[in-house]
Amino acid sequence: MLLIHSGYPLWRPGVTDDLPDSYRKVGVSIGDVVAHDGQGGVEYFFNVLYSSHDDRNLGRVPEDFEPLVLPWDITTALYQHSPGSVISSASSKIALQKIINCRSHDHPHTGVPPEFGCGFFLASGANEGAVLVVPEGSRREDHRNEDAFEDYAKKNAMCWFRYINGVRGRRLSGNALILVTGVDKTSNWAMASFNGAETGFVTMEMVPSPSGAQTKYQFQQFAQANAHTGPIGTSRLECSSNQSNQCTFLRGIRAVVGHSRWSSKVSVKTENVQETSFDATGGSFVPCGSRASNNQSNSPSSSPSSKSSSSSFSASLDAAVTTERIPPRDFVYDPCTTVAYYLLEQVPEASVVTVRDNHILGLIQPDDVCLPSDEELLHRMQQRFKIVRENGRYTSILRAIND
Repeated sequence: MLLIHSGYPLWRPGVTDDLPDSYRKVGVSIGDVVAHDGQGGVEYFFNVLYSSHDDRNLGRVPEDFEPLVLPWDITTALYQHSPGSVISSASSKIALQKIINCRSHDHPHTGVPPEFGCGFFLASGANEGAVLVVPEGSRREDHRNEDAFEDYAKKNAMCWFRYINGVRGRRLSGNALILVTGVDKTSNWAMASFNGAETGFVTMEMVPSPSGAQTKYQFQQFAQANAHTGPIGTSRLECSSNQSNQCTFLRGIRAVVGHSRWSSKVSVKTENVQETSFDATGGSFVPCGSRASNNQSNSPSSSPSSKSSSSSFSASLDAAVTTERIPPRDFVYDPCTTVAYYLLEQVPEASVVTVRDNHILGLIQPDDVCLPSDEELLHRMQQRFKIVRENGRYTSILRAIND
């Protein structure tokens, strides 16, 4: 789903039931500081646009937290995708057929849009791919002032990592923190992914659920694919059952910290990642079924082309923060994080590196059938961007070469 340039896709768009009702009503939002949770969703920590006394931040923010004060300059597309939209990349080769006759005995949930009607039959001619269905449509929100968010992340990322890994004990390790600047949200969704399927044998039938079912929509049947729908009834707030609080795509600023400065500021043990059982590409959630193999790209001379993407990425993480007894939590592959750690390797004196995901996801080309390898991604980045040492003590960022 990264291939469609809508941001980072979430396999689990909802939020956990332990969060405040005020947050669950809206879901992942602009200003959230989050991290990948290893299950296809994100873990929420706090929101930088609200005070420490707001319900969604109460007891969750670092010491001396000061919110980011900005005009509410947000662009909104209420109908980014119309009801009944089926979203997938061209390489997934999804064919769609509308189901004409509803099963009269099903007594489906009320409020099903006519655009979705009795449902869809979907089939794929590819052996790998993914598809998202938004029966009731989706909306898009983006803050126009990304510069302000990035500057704020540079100044505060070290404090965030110290608080989240130390006080909160989260062991983020190789995963970046994400400061959310844009979201796609819906009220109900259905997702499927497939990899290594027999060509022409991937089929799915999606219909409205019978009244009383846990989800409003369901896959009646599916073959050679992983598929699920949501949100489930127990995770909905009664007052917001039709509210668009399910985040299907997020956009934002990735922030990683330099390990030399990190280890001097945080009183926990640091150890070499290469001495732990850690696979940089083996996270439990990867948005695309596969990526191009490393021998299909021409690595730039300045990148570690003699190594695989996994080993070169691990080398850039040679001092991850962990504790004496507990290993780092699962790593989730994110191309933006890969680039951030590459920049940190190129500018080792930097204490914080920030990357905008629209810069990196923009490197994915229309004819890519799957995600480029790390080496190819870095090669494209070097052709389009230059590394700018905005403040050697502080950060490194990307600027377009023609700026």
